[in-house]
Amino acid sequence: MKKHKGGRAKKVDKTWMPFSPRLVDESKYHKYKDMIIMLGLGVQVMKPSYDSEMETKICTGLSDNEIAELLGLEPWEVTKIRTVRESEVTEGIIDKICEDSLDLKGIGPDAEETLKFFESFFKKNRG
Repeated sequence: MKKHKGGRAKKVDKTWMPFSPRLVDESKYHKYKDMIIMLGLGVQVMKPSYDSEMETKICTGLSDNEIAELLGLEPWEVTKIRTVRESEVTEGIIDKICEDSLDLKGIGPDAEETLKFFESFFKKNRG
């Protein structure tokens, strides 16, 4: 974080967004943002053994192209949604740290939400 000459941190303008030639529809963003984070390489569910090759691949993380194929999205949409959501989560964590709070509930999907998502995903796709 940049600091003024007096040593105090500058306030960050959170309304500024870089120019983006392609925008993802807002409803699509809200529908898929947490799914994309949970399926991506940043979240991995490690188990002693996996029931199938698909379960192994999904639990250990998918690329943006693989997620796009699975969810029926364009790869650029997945990349855009993932990067925006990762920025939101990071910003939420920084805000909590600045508030001297380590209560990170609600910033992004937690471990319980992720496990429930994986369980329901595999139930739907097995039968």
